[in-house]
Amino acid sequence: MALPQVGSFVVMVFLIQLSFNTFGQAGDKKAQRARQERRVMCRENADKAFQVGDWGRAKAYYDSTLALGFLEDVALQRAKTCLLLKDSVGYCSGIMEVAPYRGEVCDEQFRSVCIRKDSVVFEASGLSVWNFAGAASVARQWNRWDGRTIHHLYGGDDSLLVAISTSPSDTIFFITDSMADYPGGIGELFRYLSTVTRYPQDALDQGRSGIAYVEFMIGIDGSLRDFRVIKSGGMRSMDQEALRVLKAMPTWTPGFFRGQPVTMQMSVPVRFTIR
Repeated sequence: MALPQVGSFVVMVFLIQLSFNTFGQAGDKKAQRARQERRVMCRENADKAFQVGDWGRAKAYYDSTLALGFLEDVALQRAKTCLLLKDSVGYCSGIMEVAPYRGEVCDEQFRSVCIRKDSVVFEASGLSVWNFAGAASVARQWNRWDGRTIHHLYGGDDSLLVAISTSPSDTIFFITDSMADYPGGIGELFRYLSTVTRYPQDALDQGRSGIAYVEFMIGIDGSLRDFRVIKSGGMRSMDQEALRVLKAMPTWTPGFFRGQPVTMQMSVPVRFTIR
């Protein structure tokens, strides 16, 4: 029996592969259409329930809509629904999800529901004098969305000594006597960003510029984690690129407080400017 020629065999394999690719693309498009139809249906049902005052049903449908993809206006409407259900934590966390893209949502209502502040002498703060000797007063802020308390500790001359965030399980430093640092310093960090950041094509096409601010944690060993956009650059592609390049950073030098390494939270701006 004659063997098929090599050229014919290659063409046959190519045609089979092409048919599989075409079939896969058609299947992907069909799945995307079905997903979009489900999202539209869930959104319509949520809005109808909201309009008639069925808050519980509206929230369930808004949750289903967001499970199929994040939409700012849906997340905002879900947050408002949580407030009507007297779920202040759901309201506050929902607003914080939208805040990177719409800073105006952190309005007076948000501040009255989600933030509580006071100032006390250090002895009334509940913090350990052994850990923070020299502190005379503390300005505190309770955040309802994540259950954390932010403390700014001041010395007797009103100078800021340290800033921390506490929960029942951990303490995170914002300001300390030896801040965490990128290898080689801040100049090397911005050289790294200018080298590896790729301008998103859709932003170039639209002539868009912006600055994405990304927050992250630096562990006591200098490892990086918990990256999130806290202020959008104006386009999702900018935010995604900012996250990509910062997640690829090398290990940092950790922060220290009175000689001991501490977990720190920091934020870095990633600029997108058309020159």
